[in-house]
Amino acid sequence: MKRKVFVLAVALMLLIPSTITLADETVTIVETDGIIDGLPTDYRDYENVEYAVDGNLSTFAEPQGVRYAYMEWKFDEPQDIYNYYISASTISNNTRVRFYFYSENENGEQELVYENDIYSNNHDITTIEETGMDSVEDGEMKDITAIRLVDSSLGGQRFGVAHFDVNVNHINEQKVDLYNVNDLNITTNTNSINLSYTIPQQYDHINFYVDGELEGTTTDSEYTIDRLQQNTEYEIRVTSTFGDNETEGTTETVRTQLEGIENVENIEYEPSYEYIDLTYDLPDHELFNYTSVYVDGERYIDDYKDGQVTVEGLEDNTTHEIAFKSYYEDDLETEEETIRIKTLEKEVEPGQQEVKNLQADNSEEGRIDLSWDNPEYYFDKAIIYRKTTSEGEQSAFNPFQTYTVHADETGSDHEPIFETNGTEFSDLTVEEGNEYEYKVTTEYDGIESEGVYVQTTAPTPPIIDISDVSLPFGAEGLLSSSSAILKLIGSFVLLSLA
Repeated sequence: MKRKVFVLAVALMLLIPSTITLADETVTIVETDGIIDGLPTDYRDYENVEYAVDGNLSTFAEPQGVRYAYMEWKFDEPQDIYNYYISASTISNNTRVRFYFYSENENGEQELVYENDIYSNNHDITTIEETGMDSVEDGEMKDITAIRLVDSSLGGQRFGVAHFDVNVNHINEQKVDLYNVNDLNITTNTNSINLSYTIPQQYDHINFYVDGELEGTTTDSEYTIDRLQQNTEYEIRVTSTFGDNETEGTTETVRTQLEGIENVENIEYEPSYEYIDLTYDLPDHELFNYTSVYVDGERYIDDYKDGQVTVEGLEDNTTHEIAFKSYYEDDLETEEETIRIKTLEKEVEPGQQEVKNLQADNSEEGRIDLSWDNPEYYFDKAIIYRKTTSEGEQSAFNPFQTYTVHADETGSDHEPIFETNGTEFSDLTVEEGNEYEYKVTTEYDGIESEGVYVQTTAPTPPIIDISDVSLPFGAEGLLSSSSAILKLIGSFVLLSLA
């Protein structure tokens, strides 16, 4: 009896299951500390030099209109400079300030290792605030022993310094762990993509990028990206943020669905003991390629046009999961449609099971080897019987005479010779040339089957053919020799009777 399964077709959906547990990322937050906190160790043509280091951005240390006015700070110990900070006010155009960084050489002399400047030629620029050094990476200024700030503006121009400082290299390094989303699932539709995930244990927001562009952000465990084109490939990147830091995240390339794609329909099946017959309707779509049939999670066949398949090699009374998944061009695919089918259970009467594939091997002299397959059900043991059906005869006077075979006239029945629950038996009590009939029965719960028969002949030694053997004398010589021997023997007989 065929059974019918009604399949609810999900035509516009593609599920990409992916349980993605991303490695945690660690970022470093660097805190630096300014080391200029006192008056310059040397200066020229600057007034109010204390304002350059007081942290008040409304007061300024100002040059006195003399070009190359400077302020200089020397350090008791060489310093690794991480970066610098300056806040200044340009009083007029064509103002320029230069920074000189010195390091002590082998001779104890101050040697210029780096210089940088800030320049303004625009009357509208009234304030400059800058951090960093052009063409030098943070942290690369090593063993600095002195810094000089020089106003190199043209005469009459002024460059007021509200605050100046340099920072030493990483004095307080903090590591912050960042966590990505886990268990990311992406479901595509024709014009949208749905994402769900497990939110991180530490985060501020979840960001979503489409083809490299930020599409949106959320704090929830679900998000939908819409306004997409159907049958179009997109690169989706999901990241998480914590503070000012953002993870690398994970990237998936997916394709939106094409309207109208479907899986198989009208599935019918008919189970047997060791196989299942399946029929179904394949999708009718111009971009359809094939439908894959899966049995217990393993791909069994790819069906391009038949709409039917027989799943073979099963055992009776067992349940199997049969799944269907249809594939289209442009890497489109449907969800799996899964049904569970149970094979029929064999009805077996106890005691009626026989062994199978009973074979007798007489290839070795002096033995006959039996082998068979035991039944799967209602089996306790196998019983082996033997009957001699004919006997071979050999002349006692002529060792070169061949065996003659005649029918067994004893009429004896089969006699039991062995019992086993195995599948092999070797009969080592056979006589050469005899023909035997073996019967193998099964027994279960005291009930014995009728048995299965096999006949064979015990092997004999090879016959020696002497037809071509040459004797050292002919027949005539043999007769004359025999006459002479008889005459000799006769003489002794007559002598004894005298």
